Amino acid sequence: MNKIALIIMTILLSLSCSDNKEFVKSESRYYYAVGKINGPVKSVHLTSTNDYNDDKTDNTYLIDTTRNELSMYNKDKFDKKVYFDSLGRADSSIWYKDSLKMKTIYHKSNFHDVFPICTMHDDSIWYEFNYHLDSASNTCTYYSDKGTLTRIDTFDIDGKLLVSAFDKITARYDYNEQGDLICETKIFNNSNKKFKSQIIDYKYDHYGNWTKKEIERYYRGQNKPEYTMTKKREIQYY
Repeated sequence: MNKIALIIMTILLSLSCSDNKEFVKSESRYYYAVGKINGPVKSVHLTSTNDYNDDKTDNTYLIDTTRNELSMYNKDKFDKKVYFDSLGRADSSIWYKDSLKMKTIYHKSNFHDVFPICTMHDDSIWYEFNYHLDSASNTCTYYSDKGTLTRIDTFDIDGKLLVSAFDKITARYDYNEQGDLICETKIFNNSNKKFKSQIIDYKYDHYGNWTKKEIERYYRGQNKPEYTMTKKREIQYY
């Protein structure tokens, strides 16, 4: 190998290593509708089936990391476009109600849940959402349209939902080492009786992204699940 060829290979290798280091800094993002994603994801094809009513959905999520956009399709028909900031947090979305073009504005937070502020048509507010986010205590308090307290959610420092407290029931959430939800436990506030209402199992690819998600939902402590749901993600990488 001559000296010029060796120099060229050295330059290409250094650029490749530099790109990898830059990627590691932001290798994990939590995207609206898609969930946590690791690696240089180009698109996600999500299918969901359940045995409750033989329902099947076929959604495709196309992520454009250069434009911070997520295009959502339901059976090849456009459904919604979501715009993100540089950290992967939802900023706004465009969707259609009948023939009306709607825009939803989101509150940016470090929580994994998405918090819409309002939905607009043209320059008019069509609907406003009623809740209060407190980043100091990692909580979100929800209210009805009449101002009645309906729920309080508590998150951990990483933004994962830990507890949802309702009037009669409190729900607690457990996660695996990948940070994915594996169990939901509900507790009756008046009797302290608890039962697992949701159990989830995953299969992962080499990037640590789940490709199969099996959900069992239980009703009030029954031994057999009321129904099961299977979600599959086909992920394409750059």
